[in-house]
Amino acid sequence: MGRTSKRRKGKRGPKASAATAAQPPVVAAAQPEVPEAPRALNEALPPLWRRAPLSFGLAAALLSLQFWLPLSYYLSDYPWDERFSWRMFSTVRSLSCQVQAWEGVEGAGRAQACPDGSGRCAPLRLTAELHMVWVNLLKRGRREVLRRFVEERCAKPEARLYVSLSCPHPEAPHPLLTIQSPLDELCAHPEALLSAPIAELLAREEGR
Repeated sequence: MGRTSKRRKGKRGPKASAATAAQPPVVAAAQPEVPEAPRALNEALPPLWRRAPLSFGLAAALLSLQFWLPLSYYLSDYPWDERFSWRMFSTVRSLSCQVQAWEGVEGAGRAQACPDGSGRCAPLRLTAELHMVWVNLLKRGRREVLRRFVEERCAKPEARLYVSLSCPHPEAPHPLLTIQSPLDELCAHPEALLSAPIAELLAREEGR
């Protein structure tokens, strides 16, 4: 009994060693070679920059925009449109422009002479014609609001429109400057809208 078991054990040994010998050897995967210069550059960059270069680019673009928009206001010759200015340094925030409008009418009634003396006109009550928000923007001297108002009123057939817009100078004692002359009939001469030389007006008042 003991001899038989010993023989069986002896036979198992060579079989196990043969199966092990039949397995192919494990070969380690070859690592790709990385050039030394790019590897050194990548290691020199901060980890955050390596992870999010796009975020840094967007932040730089946003910062540039935050500086460019106010700069476009301070380099312009129209100081009353402060949408993109740093209002903590504003000199015109507390000032208000004066705006009036007249429309040509037929017949008498409450009509009066037009500003240029060519016919009869009726003064327009802007708060009845426009929303109060747009009236306040006109008092801020917003040129785009005035252009849109003139376009809509002049779209009527045979319309005649006169607008007066005067804004205070940004520097004390704040004399009024005529931005839009009431002598121009804007439906017949749209090129006269906001054609006043603002830079010359400002320089003229500053030289007094």
